[in-house]
Amino acid sequence: REKLAETDQPIVLMGLVGAGSDSTWEPGKAKFVIRDRSALIEKHADTPGHDPNTCPFCKAKKEKMPDMTALIQVVDSDGQIVDVDARKLLALKEEQFVVIRGVAEVNTLGHLVVSADGVYVRQ
Repeated sequence: REKLAETDQPIVLMGLVGAGSDSTWEPGKAKFVIRDRSALIEKHADTPGHDPNTCPFCKAKKEKMPDMTALIQVVDSDGQIVDVDARKLLALKEEQFVVIRGVAEVNTLGHLVVSADGVYVRQ
């Protein structure tokens, strides 16, 4: 994350739309969260008797989740966040694969934030 944010050059990253258990969308804004595809846990969580509180795979995923997510904010030509909900603007849904182009920074909370000027949504 920090290396991505050290440059003013555009970056390209890929991920899945969604933040797991956290909120993915900011209503009325072209802002959403993506996560690394490797953050997915196989379907083992759907098995009967599965307890995510005792599962070592689920615990590891939860601990690493902040390092596997990025806040995407789609900006216009003036660098302002677009005032249209990302779900409407880009026809986005949870779990869709996206490719993002933009400039990255790490905010004061340590989260990767990408001001995107390009979004490709895989259909």
